[in-house]
Amino acid sequence: INTPWWKAEVYSMWNASSPEPIEPKNWNGAPSSQFFVFFFYCTFAVAALGALFLVFRSKLLRVFLVLTGPLWQLFLIANGASWKVFGPVTFQPLFNTAIPYSATNWNSVVVASAVIVFAVLPIYDYLIRVVHVYYRESLRKAFFADGKDFPMHAVAESVYSPHLILGCAVNDFARPEDKGSFGDFSITSCTYGGERTRYRPVPKWMKLSRAMGVTGAALDAFLLQMDRISIRWWTTTFQIAMGDWVRFGEWKFHSWLRRHGRGIDPAARPTAMDMVDKALAVGCIAVLQALILAGILQGDPKNGGSCQAYFSCIAVGFWGFWALLLGSFVHTWLTQFLLMMPLIRQLHMMLQHPLRSESPPIYLYLSDGGIFECQGMVSLWRRRARWCIFMDAAEDPAVTLRGLRDSLKVAREERLCSVFSLTEPRRDLEYVYRDFREGSDPYLQLGILYEPVEPG
Repeated sequence: INTPWWKAEVYSMWNASSPEPIEPKNWNGAPSSQFFVFFFYCTFAVAALGALFLVFRSKLLRVFLVLTGPLWQLFLIANGASWKVFGPVTFQPLFNTAIPYSATNWNSVVVASAVIVFAVLPIYDYLIRVVHVYYRESLRKAFFADGKDFPMHAVAESVYSPHLILGCAVNDFARPEDKGSFGDFSITSCTYGGERTRYRPVPKWMKLSRAMGVTGAALDAFLLQMDRISIRWWTTTFQIAMGDWVRFGEWKFHSWLRRHGRGIDPAARPTAMDMVDKALAVGCIAVLQALILAGILQGDPKNGGSCQAYFSCIAVGFWGFWALLLGSFVHTWLTQFLLMMPLIRQLHMMLQHPLRSESPPIYLYLSDGGIFECQGMVSLWRRRARWCIFMDAAEDPAVTLRGLRDSLKVAREERLCSVFSLTEPRRDLEYVYRDFREGSDPYLQLGILYEPVEPG
């Protein structure tokens, strides 16, 4: 009567001659299966109701999108953890499959997971940019002569090409005195940079199609304006962002290679730097993953493993991952290389962690400049251009000229210029906009008065 349940029930499941548990005859995995099906149907029902209630302007679908992704991720993690923790007792299957827990099945799942990790690591940098690469290649094939791409510096060297100024936005970087995590950024034929990052000569590896793909990443401008962790979770998990990570800063080794790499062709030095970045990013995570895998396999009694080797390898791998993760939030010259890892950069983006530092990181995430203004007017006004021609291709069926209004708002905040009617400068611009909207003129002609340049 006083015998604990684990002595009466659990011990009877184990064979004294073998460390392998013996599955009880009445186990069929029903509780886990029923919960999985129930969770799936609840998710489908709430999604259907949310879509239906859009007619009544309900926010149920938005709430569903905010919660369902993290909840499913938490559910899968919890199911996998319970399979390992409670599997030796309950023999429950993994993810409602026909894989009951056993030491052999556990080792097989671990090895298969490690193989997938080792296979994905070298190409992970391309996987997180697949939408951008597709968009960039589509632009190249659609708008470039014979589909031939060329670098940005070639535009500056051509006497037939105008000086290109492509406006975009830098995400999740700010100086200590800046407000917000988004900043203005420009890619031109000669330089690239912004007020937050300062300007640098445009590198030779910067292709025109890549610059066009970054500045036209309209999906990012729509999603990142919401600036919520739930939206970031969807964009980073399913890699639906159209922007791209662009090298801007330098690590200590990069500076040394640029100055002392005499045996390397100057045109090939950026490629050598990329190889160093990828080797560090892949090598660090691969070594830690290999330690965890070795520890799990060494801890298997069938392989003659020891507990000491198991705990040593697991501890080094586990705490190594935590050291990489926590160290990436400290921006020093010693930990700068951690931000070269695509996995770390994606995690920072998902957590909405803007880097606040006097110097920009090695890689910047660039996206559509529509977060600030989508006409490109401000870039010309900052350069105090005398003649400016703008073509408004924004979605504006009511002709509210919202693109022009947004540009003027930025110009007022930066104290750049004022805009007036050429026919009657004293007339309010709202009346000028109304006449253009109700009239038949094919264009709107305005004058620009620049503010005096402040000394210094």
